[in-house]
Amino acid sequence: MNEEIINMQQLMSEKLQKEVVDAATTVAKEKKFDLVLNKQLVFTGGEDITEAILKEMRSENEKTVSHKSAVGYISWDYLLSNYKKYADIKKRHDAKAKDLEKDLEDRYNKIQKMKDAKRSLEDIEKAEQDFGRERMVREQQLGEFIRGDEEKVLEEVKRTANVVGSKQGYEVIIVKTFNNPAIYYAGDDVTEEILKVLNK
Repeated sequence: MNEEIINMQQLMSEKLQKEVVDAATTVAKEKKFDLVLNKQLVFTGGEDITEAILKEMRSENEKTVSHKSAVGYISWDYLLSNYKKYADIKKRHDAKAKDLEKDLEDRYNKIQKMKDAKRSLEDIEKAEQDFGRERMVREQQLGEFIRGDEEKVLEEVKRTANVVGSKQGYEVIIVKTFNNPAIYYAGDDVTEEILKVLNK
């Protein structure tokens, strides 16, 4: 981790150094100077152009900020929280999970009653095996049902992102999640534009 931080700091330092050199070159050409030095190397004479260089750097940064990015991103957590259809789907998932939990609890209670009633060990073991198999199958079915719905949501978002991206001139639209450490900057946030289309 420390090595990654050092490497990042080095890259940032190199980037800043390049920005200073580029700005100094621009100012030097404007003022028709033959030489620009760090003032620590100059004992006497010359013109201090520090402010002119800083002004040029600020100007270049403003140009960069105002430039429309070719990359857009979707804030996935925010989108799901505000996508009305997904909220309905989530309610359906929660209801199915609750129903399954109640059914399995009822089956488990029946086995407990069998034990209390001193039913044969063979009957109890068969009931427990059947219960285990049923729980596994039904949990798997619920998982597949949820995944199917989530895949449909993803496809709808992809189609909408394609439409929004084409209209607004984005070359790439990516998904940005809260816990994704790989994305530090991703251009323009197009989540609201996509939600407007999805929630129509």
